[in-house]
Amino acid sequence: MKKRKYDTSVVMLYLLGKERLLPHSFRKQIPFSTISSWRKVDYTSYLGHEYRFIFEDRWDVLVLQEQVTTLKRLLSVVLKAWLPFRVEMQSFIDNAKNDRSMQRKIVSAVELLAKAYNLKTILQLLGLNPTQY
Repeated sequence: MKKRKYDTSVVMLYLLGKERLLPHSFRKQIPFSTISSWRKVDYTSYLGHEYRFIFEDRWDVLVLQEQVTTLKRLLSVVLKAWLPFRVEMQSFIDNAKNDRSMQRKIVSAVELLAKAYNLKTILQLLGLNPTQY
């Protein structure tokens, strides 16, 4: 069996505990014994180990970018799931014209949603115009 060689960045990701940035299918191809040996190595004996913080910071940025992408996808799914209820929501809002308590709840919901989407989009989804809001 031919011994596999891995890029230094792959080893570094495992060293830093950030291996989840790698595709799951790729991680499954790496033998557990190899991963274990990477984690057991004392990298402080290598010259230049004191500069590892540069890579640690960069990997943290990549983790944050991955989380942002995941959250954007999630918000997109919520938005798409919301669209079929637009007509029912409009009748619900029309019924709330005389109910102060319900109006406050709608305004509160709009303010919460406006933190994730811009206000114009939220008002369009609810069938409201800025003066009604």
